[in-house]
Amino acid sequence: MTRKYKKALPSLALFAGTVCSFSIISVRIMGMAAWLLFMTGLSLYNLVKEYGQIQRKDILTGSILSFLVLPDNAILSIVVFLAFLSAMTILHGTTNPIPFFSTDKANSKSQSCKTLFCLGIGIVLALVNVFLASGLTPSHPGWKLSYLFSALQAGIFEEICFRLFLFAWTMRLYGNRSFTYLDNFLIYIILILPHVLLHFPQTMDLMSILILSLLFGLPLSMMMRKVNLLSAMGAHTIIDLIRFIILGS
Repeated sequence: MTRKYKKALPSLALFAGTVCSFSIISVRIMGMAAWLLFMTGLSLYNLVKEYGQIQRKDILTGSILSFLVLPDNAILSIVVFLAFLSAMTILHGTTNPIPFFSTDKANSKSQSCKTLFCLGIGIVLALVNVFLASGLTPSHPGWKLSYLFSALQAGIFEEICFRLFLFAWTMRLYGNRSFTYLDNFLIYIILILPHVLLHFPQTMDLMSILILSLLFGLPLSMMMRKVNLLSAMGAHTIIDLIRFIILGS
């Protein structure tokens, strides 16, 4: 084990512990507001510092994503734009970039097939989600346009701010190194647990945390890392949209 790796592993573990602890504490004090302030401040700091690295295509993509979130929540739309732009600015300079969707002609067909496959997985996960929630929530099937906007908000905001953004800062702190199994385990902890823990403001239901992490957090995180950001956002949006339509909330 090299000296650089010995230094990197504890910092990665410390970062994982810090963001998870922040979620546990913040959800009991300020709720989501603490995360929004943290992400906004860190994004602005990074964008000012790395102003010259901002790319036009990221501004355009971030603006479109922000616009899709706007009908449901104006504040989150601003956070989405800043967090996306900041994260992509960081990742462009690493050996582990996360593409929104590959426009390379050589890879576009493969990317399209993989993305569609991920959307199919999203449908399966949506049905599992409905099954798990059906015993807890009365079903009121129906359709409202607001369901679509709420699903888009969740899929875009949560995948950008709790996965892409945290992954980008993990790469900034960790550096351009090859990953071991332990490294990847810690990275997935960072991408999954902080978001899952926000669902439990009162009590720590360990079984529910485990189910949410393995059934939903892990597949979506793997989609982002192994395929592209669009696949994770699309699958997440489908999961929530089907739940809204079938359960009515």
